[in-house]
Amino acid sequence: MARPWFIYILIDPRDGEVRYVGWTTRPRSRLGVHLCNARRGESYYVSRWIASLLAEGLQPAMRVIEAGDGCGYAQAERGWIAHYRVQGCRLTNLTDGGDGAVGLRHSTEAKAKMSAAKKGRPVGEAALRNLAKSWQTPLSRESRAKIGLAHRGKIVGAEARAKLRAANLGKHHSEETCAKISEIGRGRKRSLDAIERTAATHRGRKRSPEVCARISAAKKGICLGPRPPDVKEKISRTLHGRVFSQDHLQHMAEAQRRRWKRVKLEAAA
Repeated sequence: MARPWFIYILIDPRDGEVRYVGWTTRPRSRLGVHLCNARRGESYYVSRWIASLLAEGLQPAMRVIEAGDGCGYAQAERGWIAHYRVQGCRLTNLTDGGDGAVGLRHSTEAKAKMSAAKKGRPVGEAALRNLAKSWQTPLSRESRAKIGLAHRGKIVGAEARAKLRAANLGKHHSEETCAKISEIGRGRKRSLDAIERTAATHRGRKRSPEVCARISAAKKGICLGPRPPDVKEKISRTLHGRVFSQDHLQHMAEAQRRRWKRVKLEAAA
């Protein structure tokens, strides 16, 4: 069965001009790949253009203009690039189109060679500044809504979960990184709507026996007695001035009772 392909355009939100024509087999994730490449400081013309938008708190709009299957993607892409160039659009495409191959997958050896070639390669100061500026720029409500809509309903498979877990197992943030994360999150307050959405997502969810066993194994040996003074001070600073609802207070009281019940059981064992 022939794999479907899609021709898409990237549009400058400032003036509505078409700046890029491309093709993909995964239109839902293609824009995210473009944004990721721009944030990483990729040197291609299209990535530098997107980075300039990100620095202003903007991002390009993507629209699919043709779809098909088989091998017609190359001719279609070349035709659309020629069409927009005739119209006078300042395309960031460096070629006349038709590059690449549908369904191309790099071998493990090729991936290892590409990884080794890029390891230790320094990133320029200008690229680092662009990255920092784009990460610090908050997304608009419209952008967040689009991202949420694109990911809603997606289910990460068991194989992907296992790969993510294996890749991150045993990794720990340095003290400097922990301090930066803490500083970024300090004083940030989530909206009631966001809190309710998170609660609705987890309400009624039951952990599997395997997950419970992993959590239990990870916490074995951790002292559940009185908290150290510095931990108490951090909690006090975090909660200072916060007003809790009666339901929230009841949940915290129940959690505290369960905590001390475990302490007594461990002490008696």
